[in-house]
Order: sequence, then structure tokens, then C-alpha cells
Amino acid sequence: MKLTHLVAAITCALSFSAQALTYTQVALPTLNTNIETWSNGIAYDPYFPGAQTLGGIPFVLQQDRQGDKAFASGILTMDVDIADASTVYTLISTGWGLEGATVGSISFRSNGGSWHTVNLVEGDNVRDHYYGNFVNTTTASYVTQSVLGTNTEDTAHLDMQAFALPSIFHTEGLDRIVFVGFGNENHAPLNPNALDLRGVPFLAGVTVAAVPEPNSILMLLGGLGMLGVMIRRRTDA
Repeated sequence: MKLTHLVAAITCALSFSAQALTYTQVALPTLNTNIETWSNGIAYDPYFPGAQTLGGIPFVLQQDRQGDKAFASGILTMDVDIADASTVYTLISTGWGLEGATVGSISFRSNGGSWHTVNLVEGDNVRDHYYGNFVNTTTASYVTQSVLGTNTEDTAHLDMQAFALPSIFHTEGLDRIVFVGFGNENHAPLNPNALDLRGVPFLAGVTVAAVPEPNSILMLLGGLGMLGVMIRRRTDA
């Protein structure tokens, strides 16, 4: 085998390994909110239900028989059991919201029992789904704004968060995702006649990215190298 051929084979192997990144769309076990009824929410109607690629990531957007399209407030537990997990992509936005308010959290548990939790903070990694009188910006570098909809006044949108998991999740796998929303879209905790203006977070989609084990890639490259040596010896003989 010529050196150029071997280099080409290794390049192909590396290209294959780069493409081996897999995406698992997670079905939300419960939907309880029809975001189409929220401000300018009619913009969501053409996308639910269905498979959509948003911000370059595949999502499955759901809708139940009651017309609910997302989960808002309360606790939502998703058992996933995904090996080699590296990043969790979410579609989380809020209704209303006060700058700097912690409105919920999202937690990840490995198969070995390790936890990683990220708070959902208005103006940091979440914002109002409607570009209007509340929080319209985010500062976290892992947020991609308006992967659905537009980032202009008086319009609705969905943002995407890319939560990078600690390395332990690549080793142990991702067992569970837990979404927690503190706010309530009907009443504030201290004022039963007012909306919870801290912000009401809702979750509309989850996708988990996983990468192949490095050992698998090294074994593939090693095998190609040995094959090249064997062919070279036969050619020299």
C-alpha cells in the first residue's frame, strides 16, 4: 500500500469518526401548556408536531390531544439512558420575566449517580419567548437565540441552549434529565391575583448528542495501519 493510499484511508477513517456524532431526540413524557395561546404563539403552529432541525440540531416537537406543545412549571423527569453523552440541547424559553431572576433549573444524572445542575436565569440563559416588554436578551455563550421565529419586536421565538456535560457523563452515560420550573403561569406565590412575573419557563424540546468511544476510533486506525504494513510487505516480496 502506498503511503498516499494509507494517508487517504486514515483520513477517511477520521472523517467517519467525526460523522459518528449521534443525536437522540428525547420525547417529553408530559405536556401541559399550549404555547400557541401565549403572545404571538400562533407562530409556533406550523412546527408542531413534527421533526424539525433548529440551529443545526434535530428536534422532535410534540403536541398532545389537548393541543399542549410544551411543559411549563413543576418538575418533569426524563429517563434517557444514553451512552457517551456529551451535550444536551434544549428549547427553553419563558413567559414574562424579571432580569436576573432564577426561574428554574435543569439537572443531569449519570448512570453512576453523578449530578450536574444548571440554574435557569432570566437574561443569562433564558428569556421571554416574546420580544416585548420583558427580558429580550441572553448573555450565556451556549445560547443560540431564535432558532425558531425571529429576533424582532412583537414576535415570538424559541431559543436553544447547548449544555456541555462533564466528562464523567461520557464515561458513565446519561441516565436522567430533570427540568424544574419555579414559576406558575396562573398565580404568583405571594399574590394569588397576579401573574408570577419572575418568569415562567417552558421546555419544548430536548436532544442529546453523543460521541463514539475513543478506543473504537483508535482500534480502527490501528487496524488500517496493520493492513498497510501487511500489504507493503507483500509488495516488497
